[in-house]
Amino acid sequence: MDEMYFMEHMMENIAIFTPIVSLLQILSLVFVILYMNYIAKYKNHDLSVAWYILAFFFPVPVAIAFAIKSKKFRHENTKVCSQCGDKYPETFSMCSRCLIDLPELDDPSRMKKKKLGKIFCILFWIVTVATVVTFGFLCSTVFEQTMDMLEYEESLNYSYRIGITDENGETAYYDKEGNAYTDPNEVVIYGREGEVYTFTVKEIENDSIDGTYEETFYVDENGKEYDSYLCYVDEDGYFYFDEDEEIFYDEANYEEFFGDSEDYIDEETYRYYYDRYIDDDGNIFYWAEEVSWNENGEIITAENGPNPPVIKKAE
Repeated sequence: MDEMYFMEHMMENIAIFTPIVSLLQILSLVFVILYMNYIAKYKNHDLSVAWYILAFFFPVPVAIAFAIKSKKFRHENTKVCSQCGDKYPETFSMCSRCLIDLPELDDPSRMKKKKLGKIFCILFWIVTVATVVTFGFLCSTVFEQTMDMLEYEESLNYSYRIGITDENGETAYYDKEGNAYTDPNEVVIYGREGEVYTFTVKEIENDSIDGTYEETFYVDENGKEYDSYLCYVDEDGYFYFDEDEEIFYDEANYEEFFGDSEDYIDEETYRYYYDRYIDDDGNIFYWAEEVSWNENGEIITAENGPNPPVIKKAE
């Protein structure tokens, strides 16, 4: 896991949801125009072009304004000549210009326009709600992933290792051989054959995001890189690379210390002393970036740690 991981997932969500939002916006525009057009025709009203232009930029406010305004259209109860379009009071039965019968107010074709207008109105509001929900989901997802990425970037400069503070107030971090370091990221990890693995952070150029991102590795003496998120130490304190990703979080251990409804160990203490991993055979591992040793080269646990576990009553 690295910055590129967060960026790729963010771009995937944007690539998926942006076309959906765009399509919904187009449908919303089409439906609001059809809604206004059919209702105006049903009410024998000549709708100005300004309504359609405004609907293109502000579909929701225009739809609301049209719904209010259309109730006051004055030609709703007039008859319109199907040939010349002249309007007549509802008491007239013939067009004086074309000399043809005027359609009745409840003419099937006119009532069909009313029905279509209502249908497109409903579709407009359904699509509008869907657009808001989809856009909101996209924004919240991008925001969460951005925050996760920022937290990750911050974590690159934060050590999970436990330091041993002496009587002079100076803190040292130790490796398996008992060597002391002032910088926790300089602590090396040893293999069973004496290999040495060093933690490193690399700046990676990426053209797709027009910038760089950071990846973390453990590097052996030959320069071979190992993804730090797959690097562990076994129970004896030796380096182990989980190439097949067979190691998983020890949930049972978590439940043992955090699952009690009466008492719990505070999160900081748990992270240091009880955050461990196992494989299918029950072998215990610790994540390489957070495992800690004392001055004797022993892995620090709750039993031999510099600070006793803090037990609190659950709130």
